[in-house]
Amino acid sequence: MWLKAGNRIVNIINLIIRLGAYIAVAMLIFMMLLTVCDVFLRYALDRPIPGGYELTESMMVTFSFLAIAYCALVRGNVRMDIFVSRLPPTAQNIYDIVGYVVCLAVSIPIAWRNFTEAMEVQSIGLASTVLRIPAYPCYLVIFIGMTLLSLVFLSNLVNSVYGMAKK
Repeated sequence: MWLKAGNRIVNIINLIIRLGAYIAVAMLIFMMLLTVCDVFLRYALDRPIPGGYELTESMMVTFSFLAIAYCALVRGNVRMDIFVSRLPPTAQNIYDIVGYVVCLAVSIPIAWRNFTEAMEVQSIGLASTVLRIPAYPCYLVIFIGMTLLSLVFLSNLVNSVYGMAKK
């Protein structure tokens, strides 16, 4: 029963991560179109898009932090396979476990700090200069992205520990 519930939770988290990746791709496309239009308007008509730089900054945060969990989910990140592949399977598993623990020790505080920062920034009303875009949603996006990344690390850690205990 616990295994089925755990699998459902993992499937829901994976679905949320994939949805975040689709949003990130949409942001990347929109960011590229905005930049192309801004450059064209700046040099052809001497009329850049007001606040184009601010929009690009916000979209860059959204793109980066919504895509990071997907990258970890599909294991698209860089690994030291040249070194690790030569280790015995048990040592490889221990290496993975230690790596996931370290990653969790870094990603959880980053997520939490960005949540608290979002609340602080919202309370003081910090916004961009030209378009007056509130800053706190960017901190919330970082919080969501790092939380999802932490969940991927936790899932991988549990799978590694379970795989090692199974052997």
